[in-house]
Amino acid sequence: MVTADDVRKHGLIVVWPVPPRDTQGLPPADVAARFPGLVPEVPRAFGYTNQGMLPLAHIGWSMIRPADEGPKPKPKPKPKP
Repeated sequence: MVTADDVRKHGLIVVWPVPPRDTQGLPPADVAARFPGLVPEVPRAFGYTNQGMLPLAHIGWSMIRPADEGPKPKPKPKPKP
């Protein structure tokens, strides 16, 4: 199970189904409630690689970036010879 600490530390890509021709790709209410402040990206459509006439799979998605771990340490200066 993914915890809130895991999401803060590592980030997360969240996906959900969207209807065809949906240009906003807003997340469902339960996804938006679980991840407040989620900013959806442009929805994507994917075809299937198996044979047949399956419709495209339409998904909405968003990336939650990892939390900033603070300033990076400055490199130590090289000693002068």
